[in-house]
Amino acid sequence: MPVEATSFILRFRDLVTGTHETIERHNQIARDCGYVWWGWWSKSGERPAAHTFAAVLTAASDALPILLLDSGTATLYRATCKAVRYDLAKRIESPEKDKTPAYYRDEKYFAWFQLRDFEKVETSQTGTALNALTYVQVDEFFEDSPSPFAPFYGKRIYGASELIQQNRTIWFTRPTRVGDPLHEIELLNAEHVRPHHFTRFHFTTSSRTLLWVSDLHFATDGQHHAFPDNASEQDKSLWLALETALRDAGVDRLAGVIASGDITWRSDPAEFALARTAFFDRVISTYKLDPRQIAVVPGNHDMAFSETPAEKGAAITRTSPESAASYAAFYEGLFRIAPNEFFSAGRRLLIGGALPVDIACLNSSLLQQHPDFRREESGVSSPVFQGQGFIGARQLEDATQQLKWGNEPYSLLRPLRVVVLHHHVVPVTEAEKAIAGGNYSMVLDAERLARWLVRHRVDLVLHGHQHQPFSVSISRTELLEHDHEDTHTFRVLGMGSTGVCASHLGAVMKNTFGLLEFAEQGINVKFFSLHRSDRATLLYKFIVPYRQGPRAS
Repeated sequence: MPVEATSFILRFRDLVTGTHETIERHNQIARDCGYVWWGWWSKSGERPAAHTFAAVLTAASDALPILLLDSGTATLYRATCKAVRYDLAKRIESPEKDKTPAYYRDEKYFAWFQLRDFEKVETSQTGTALNALTYVQVDEFFEDSPSPFAPFYGKRIYGASELIQQNRTIWFTRPTRVGDPLHEIELLNAEHVRPHHFTRFHFTTSSRTLLWVSDLHFATDGQHHAFPDNASEQDKSLWLALETALRDAGVDRLAGVIASGDITWRSDPAEFALARTAFFDRVISTYKLDPRQIAVVPGNHDMAFSETPAEKGAAITRTSPESAASYAAFYEGLFRIAPNEFFSAGRRLLIGGALPVDIACLNSSLLQQHPDFRREESGVSSPVFQGQGFIGARQLEDATQQLKWGNEPYSLLRPLRVVVLHHHVVPVTEAEKAIAGGNYSMVLDAERLARWLVRHRVDLVLHGHQHQPFSVSISRTELLEHDHEDTHTFRVLGMGSTGVCASHLGAVMKNTFGLLEFAEQGINVKFFSLHRSDRATLLYKFIVPYRQGPRAS
């Protein structure tokens, strides 16, 4: 079949380097060595278009002019491509590591492009350069062909913003012909579809794997976050370390992401902005996720009850509405809706296209704060509630109504029920110190929560907070006087910290993240270490069996 495409556009973004440094680092090698190898950071669902690559490069004979689009700044560059190396079955190393930028020369990708002659297209000329090209359909580029971008094909490229909104990393093009239409297509996105805190329908995903992170603790002080903002030869950013770990674990698709609180260190707007660009935007873009696939809860570090929220002995100077302002702005930016009064949410996923899962996201940092609530002891004035965990009966009742949960018995049709919060449900550390004005890790209404979990037959509880991995099964009735036949078992899992500095890690003394794979007989749970310079390692793995036999085919 003849190939209509005559060139292509590569998409990239300066997320592991400083602004404009991706091009500069590649161009420096190209100037010194004659060319550079550019690794293709493919998205889930994309694969090398082997037939098209070969045909386009053959037709170009010596060198193929291409464009590169920085989706972060909408900056367009020209370059020439001499060759493409790829493997349809597996990721491969750079053909020449000494001709690859040091910050990722040891990584593996599905394709590597040999490029040279980098040149920035002036902003005033970006539209003209793109208008001269027309989209070409290449179905072999997508694992699930045909291409999902049918409305674009045969149309001239309108501009950089039209390209950026498409969730893909390569476009195939040809020169514009007479009669090719020039109009802008704006895809539906979260701003155009009315969002809800508790999604009403199950979002279908082909993946069976959830990524679980906790206590990311993004910080701008250069001290409390374990990873550098920008990657270097020796050190990976949190996202690059995590992306590499997922690839090594064989994960190329995600059903969703769970973040169980403490996104920041001191609830600073700049820290939330860093969390967006350095993690949430990256994972959404790379794995083609919808906001409905993201489950987030706030932690105590995300609520600024004082000028120094990381110091739990600091005086309370802000009441609850004030303390939540930064998190509220972060939440609204991510989900395009202002948070509800509880800062709670719910997600519904049809995992693997077969297994329904309901996720209740509860805010355990809800306890009302008052500046005049103080404790005087031994001449020392201490805040009473700073940092304490609390959920509240009203929040639980609201979540019940929103999710329409009852106490119906298990069946293959009833969704698996998962609860995410930040504070602990049961003790995790061996002992906690008794100090005046201290805060404790468990939610103050842990028994009320436990009864609610039993009443609504919740299967799995996920939390963070003490930076220590944890797992325990709990079997109990809702009340002591209930018949023993009403005993319900649920599993509680605690995650270590994915991003805090070493001095604040729990007994595990490692940064960690988790994978929850919903298999036929149960949930395969895996806890991994995460490091800025070393490869991730598997720390713990076990199966959480489903209550009654297989839940997915």
